Amino acid sequence: MAVTDGRIGPPGRINHYIVPASSATVHWGYFSRSLQPVLSVESGDFVTIETLTHHAYDDHTRMIEGDPGAESVFLWTKDTKNLDRRGAGPMDASIHGRGAGEGFGVHICTGPIFVHDAEPGDVLEVRILDVIPRGCHNPAFQGRAFGSNAAAWWGFHYADLLTEPKPREVITIYELDASGEKNWAKAVCNFRWITQIDPFGVAHNIIDYPGVPVDHGLIKENYGVLKNLRIPIRPHFGVIGLAPTRSISV
Repeated sequence: MAVTDGRIGPPGRINHYIVPASSATVHWGYFSRSLQPVLSVESGDFVTIETLTHHAYDDHTRMIEGDPGAESVFLWTKDTKNLDRRGAGPMDASIHGRGAGEGFGVHICTGPIFVHDAEPGDVLEVRILDVIPRGCHNPAFQGRAFGSNAAAWWGFHYADLLTEPKPREVITIYELDASGEKNWAKAVCNFRWITQIDPFGVAHNIIDYPGVPVDHGLIKENYGVLKNLRIPIRPHFGVIGLAPTRSISV
């Protein structure tokens, strides 16, 4: 891959870089050797990498609003979709009609990062020193962070719900400590997935395409769920890997 960012530090020195998450630094749902690196580093350098959950539009108010990076990644109106391709499927959505990339791969990937002197076939050691939750930028929820869990049609929760109707798709919004000091989360609310019409007019009867804006005027938010329960959390990157010889979905 050609290196075009021009931000490589002096060879032989340890440098620390920050890669923010924005529509200019992320791609959605696939690895590809054709992507241009957003940063180039030497072995031993440190990089702080911002990441985003692909579930953020489950609750725009808590996970997108006021966050410039998230707002740029998730921007989708009838006229503009900042990140059109979401997955490794065809751009013309000729398989299922879900949208560009067909949702064959859901993770938002920050990068790629070019490592100087790395050769095809090398095994790279990457040490993750710390993981800190992305804090909410909405002043109404200052000092807090949020995440989303989907009991969706592809997961085992879908068929293992406690109440009727079963099966059904349910989204649960969780709150966690933005400082990362507490290793547990608590449920804020949940809601049943109701058919959502994306800004391009495609109906999503099930959770079949990442980043579909959820219209909270259509769903019923249920508060007080999992009351007095703490949910253990084990932060992880979601997906991380090297560029393959061909594009693949994640």
